[in-house]
Amino acid sequence: MHDLRSAESFEFKANDIACASGPRLLDEKNSHFEHDLEKIEEGKKLSPILLVRTPEKLLIVDGFHHVCAVHLHDENAVIPCRIV
Repeated sequence: MHDLRSAESFEFKANDIACASGPRLLDEKNSHFEHDLEKIEEGKKLSPILLVRTPEKLLIVDGFHHVCAVHLHDENAVIPCRIV
């Protein structure tokens, strides 16, 4: 986890992260990312999501709800990320 916190920050489109990571995204009825969606709609920034590359896919180790909320709001919006 230390490597992720000190990793360089990048920005990727929400849709690209969703496709590369492969998890099924949550729908708008899921209460877990309601707070993140409110922040987005208020124009507040979300903390970077943490990603790990594996040979099979991209793992979202922290920030899955951020990805879902941003994707729901605008699938082409960029999300700040840290990746190792």
